[in-house]
Amino acid sequence: MGRTGSALDNAVAESFNSTLEWELLRDNHFHTREEARHAVAAWLDDYNSQRRHSTNGMLSPIDYEHSCAQRQNTPRTQPDRGRAA
Repeated sequence: MGRTGSALDNAVAESFNSTLEWELLRDNHFHTREEARHAVAAWLDDYNSQRRHSTNGMLSPIDYEHSCAQRQNTPRTQPDRGRAA
């Protein structure tokens, strides 16, 4: 563990913030906070619903979440151990 606020402790969050800054904020100038909030919300919606992520098997976060939920809800069958009923 590093010090409080260390980027090494928050690598995922730092990576996400860097992507947000690079893709949305670097070329845009917002006149109001409300305008910025709407732009960030639209970017987040795209990021979570359409963008594919290599750590999720090239699925969007929402598609990955749905596939995990389906796997958890699928009943598992017990293998036949050769016992007669």
